[in-house]
Amino acid sequence: MPAGKKIVHRTRASKPRASILQALPDGIILLDGANRITEINPAARKLTGLTERKALGKSIQAVFPAWEDWNSRLRRSAKKAIVHSPIQPESTLEVFRLPIAPASGKRASSMLYIRDISNCIRMEEDHKHALELLLEKNTNIQMLSASLREQAIRDPITSLYNSCYMKESLKNELTRAARSKSPISILRIRLDQYQKAGEVYGDKAGVEILKIMGAIISRFIRREDLASRTGGEDFLLVMPGASPAIAKARAEQLLKTFHDSILNFLGSKIECTFSCGVASFPAQGETVDGLLRSAEKSLAESITAGGNRVTVCS
Repeated sequence: MPAGKKIVHRTRASKPRASILQALPDGIILLDGANRITEINPAARKLTGLTERKALGKSIQAVFPAWEDWNSRLRRSAKKAIVHSPIQPESTLEVFRLPIAPASGKRASSMLYIRDISNCIRMEEDHKHALELLLEKNTNIQMLSASLREQAIRDPITSLYNSCYMKESLKNELTRAARSKSPISILRIRLDQYQKAGEVYGDKAGVEILKIMGAIISRFIRREDLASRTGGEDFLLVMPGASPAIAKARAEQLLKTFHDSILNFLGSKIECTFSCGVASFPAQGETVDGLLRSAEKSLAESITAGGNRVTVCS
């Protein structure tokens, strides 16, 4: 070896480190200025069905049939498009095309970013479905609650209000009438044949009479009136704004209509009549109990006189 000559030790060149793009979970395709594929990571290969051998250095339009549709969508929607996977039609992909600043003297290149959003869509659909079920359940609960409330304040035979609801409602109506200085009249009604029909023909006959009375009252009352079955054969009608004379006239109309509704029960005709007492606020009572007592007194007079009549409290 000649004196003074240095020995140079050569080492094998180290392999280039794997590109960061190769490790990304979402698809990346790099395109040059002529739309040739310069790099495609594993995720993109899986989503598109392309291989490095088939794709690298080739025009994306030539090797990827779906590109024409993708590119058209990207142009229409500001570089972003939602497309179906070309190899798994049930999968949905989100595609972005991002420009890459060109090196000096070169045409601008770009990057395709591809993300599978199928799970996100399914989760959104599941969430929407769950929300719809929740809303439906809430609606059903509200309807059930309203139904239970109606059942709680209604008489099951006549569908009129029950006595508890009526007493509270009458109290509210009196407060309103006192404030507006307007009259209220009430009708206390007791069916004349109820007890006798039950004794002769059985409970079913009495129930049928109650149903007839409830149906007639429901058709007869005004929207602002309140009607209830207060127990047994007793009924109470509250008529806001009605004077004693108007209340008496309407009670007699109701009496005639009920009398015309003869019950045919098991081949027997049962006459339908009632006794009625009328009292008005404020003349015959300024409280619920006072007004009811006055109406009860008038009712007793109708019953004593033989029934089938209306008596106005004096």
